[in-house]
Amino acid sequence: MIIKKHEKTLAIEKLQALLRRLPTNHPRLSDVEDDLARRLAGVSGENSIDYPLSFLPSENHLIFHGLRLSHAPHFFQMDTVIVTRKFLLVIEVKNISGMLYFDQDLHQLIRTRKDGVREILPDPILQVKRQQFLFEGWLVRNHFHDIPVRPFVLISNPLTSISSNLEPSLLSQIVIHRDALPDKVTRLSEEFFEKELSPPDLKRMIMLLQKQHTPLDPAILTKHKLSSGELKAGVICPACSYSPLPRVYGSWHCPRCSVKYKDAHVAALRDYALLIGTSITNREARNFLKVESDDLVKRILNSIGRKYEGATKGRVYDLSHFRRGGE
Repeated sequence: MIIKKHEKTLAIEKLQALLRRLPTNHPRLSDVEDDLARRLAGVSGENSIDYPLSFLPSENHLIFHGLRLSHAPHFFQMDTVIVTRKFLLVIEVKNISGMLYFDQDLHQLIRTRKDGVREILPDPILQVKRQQFLFEGWLVRNHFHDIPVRPFVLISNPLTSISSNLEPSLLSQIVIHRDALPDKVTRLSEEFFEKELSPPDLKRMIMLLQKQHTPLDPAILTKHKLSSGELKAGVICPACSYSPLPRVYGSWHCPRCSVKYKDAHVAALRDYALLIGTSITNREARNFLKVESDDLVKRILNSIGRKYEGATKGRVYDLSHFRRGGE
């Protein structure tokens, strides 16, 4: 049973907003595109785990995707966690093609692409073991004792070749292909049989995992060494990306494709919330929407139906709901 579904991350939403707002000739555009491509490839690999997971009995296997917890002073995020009454499974999904060599002497992953180019990548075995260690600490802190946590590195591409300087029998205990997952989980169920979480403890664990999940909210402009002044302002045409759209008789009119939009400003305010901040004044909104009318922007900000602070002059409007998928 899936308790926490796959979700579009804030990092991806912010990168997509950033690409909408960067000029096409900006020198950092390609870096942002590469960052987004890497994250989307990771999401694709994480989604591919759904098929093998569908073979597990849903009543006995509770599944969390993209769970991010705190074990002070560290936050740690796990691609997928499988919770059973006998054991917990932490899965790090890697969507990597080619030939992979896990060097466990130097703790690095060597990838050989189809064109023969070799790349040195961080060791995902170290990564998932670190997640295991932190998750075990989280469990102890929340008074769950003696429940085993096992780590897996799951290679989502079934055509990827896997080798290592470890004995194959040792490597296969932690690195597996996607389609081997159901069999591995079944074997773990047979291995752990002495102790089980009680139904009340299982219920409490599920509640705490849901309650303590803390989505990552990266400062994407800082990460890419950008400032808000480098972003394109204005309302963007959803059809052709022309900007800034002028306001004509109560609608946003695109002079390029001759289409009118009543609420195109909502997407612009969402971009502002994702990239610049979750609070905005009338003056800031006028500058970002490229609108001169104080009254028009006041009506727009009031129409989004969210709270504000302060008197009429200097009033600050809350845009935080745009980071939670709000409209």
